[in-house]
Amino acid sequence: MDSLPPYMRPFYQAILDIFDEMEEELTKEGKSDRVYYGKFEMKKLARAYFKEAEWLNAGYIPNCDQYIKNAIVSTTFMVLGTTSLIGMEEFITKDTFEWITNEPSILRASSTICRLMDDISDHEVSTINDISAFS
Repeated sequence: MDSLPPYMRPFYQAILDIFDEMEEELTKEGKSDRVYYGKFEMKKLARAYFKEAEWLNAGYIPNCDQYIKNAIVSTTFMVLGTTSLIGMEEFITKDTFEWITNEPSILRASSTICRLMDDISDHEVSTINDISAFS
């Protein structure tokens, strides 16, 4: 926590508190091991965001493969999919969590489509704004 800039500490603490609360509640049901997978995906998300920040600060433009590999995680599909399963009933097993954290094709494809659609719409908006500036 001390290594984070002051403006990030409340956000990080809130995330820790949420996971602690989930773990406390799930311990009563014998399912506390599920929280590991949520934390695992949250760490992957933080690394993906950090990678994007590094690229931006360095003025680096990743190739398509690099971009998509990182975007699959930074779209948050993986972390949302995993954390949504944490509190579900008995039919969610360790195998389910192992499957989802190994980035199955359906989630990779959904993440890619979502990211590319967002990028296209952002590009269209910025293009319209650029054109409007010259009008």
